[in-house]
This record gives sequence, structure tokens and C-alpha cells, in this order.
Amino acid sequence: MWTLDSNKQEVFIEVKYTAELDPNSTDFSLRSYNQVQSQQLWCEMNDYHYEIHTDQWIYNNRLYIKNLRKIIPYIDKRKPKNEVGTQKILHYLSTSGKQTIGKIEETLKEMSKHQVRELICNLLFDGVLCSNIDSCDFGINMEVWSVEP
Repeated sequence: MWTLDSNKQEVFIEVKYTAELDPNSTDFSLRSYNQVQSQQLWCEMNDYHYEIHTDQWIYNNRLYIKNLRKIIPYIDKRKPKNEVGTQKILHYLSTSGKQTIGKIEETLKEMSKHQVRELICNLLFDGVLCSNIDSCDFGINMEVWSVEP
């Protein structure tokens, strides 16, 4: 799959079972192994970043995946953007630095908690904000900060 990360770098990600790529495994797949090698070579030749996410990687990143599941319902690209709310959040983070979602909700009282979270989730999705999504449950204690320009 192709993704665009928060640094605007294009990344190709292949998802495979660990055993399919391990020559010592009884489930080793030469086809999968060759596919990954070819993709990796193509990415190197075309100056793209390449990652392999295995079942082991997924199991080790359960919190990250759990948080993504919580964020997805907030993202709706069919709705018009709340530019005023977005600018308030970005301005607050640019002046105060890294903050928890709870602190942002507390400070920007003119917006509902749902609006703040919806805007933060969309800014995370768009790569405008970063967070500690892989080490903290999505909620009031999750920290967010602006991506450096």
C-alpha cells in the first residue's frame, strides 16, 4: 500500500506474515520473499521509503492500532472543514507547544470536546499534527504537537 507520512514522504508498506519471510519456517513462501525483495529494490531505485509490516509488528503495536480505530470515526472528509476551530487549535499549539488533548479541550472552552477531538483527529490524519499515538491511549492524556514546517 502507498501512504504519505506526516513529513510528506511517500512510503510503500507491504503486510506479510513473519513465517512467510523466514527461510527457516515451514510456512516460508518463496513467492512472498521474492515479491518483498522486488518491491524493496524498486523502492530503492525510485527513491521511495519501503516498510514491511508483519503480524509480529502488528501484535507489538496493538495500542497504536487500537488508537487508530478510535480516531477513524472522527474523520469525515465529506464535511466542510471548520477553519476557525482548526486555526484556534494550531495557534494554541504554536504558542504553547506540546499539549494533551485534555488541556486543549480545557483551554478552548468555546468549542465542544467533540469538536476539538474531531479537529485534532483530522489534523493528525492530514499530517499537520503529531502525537504519542503509539504509547498513550487516545483520550485526554494523549499529547499532540505541530509538525515542524
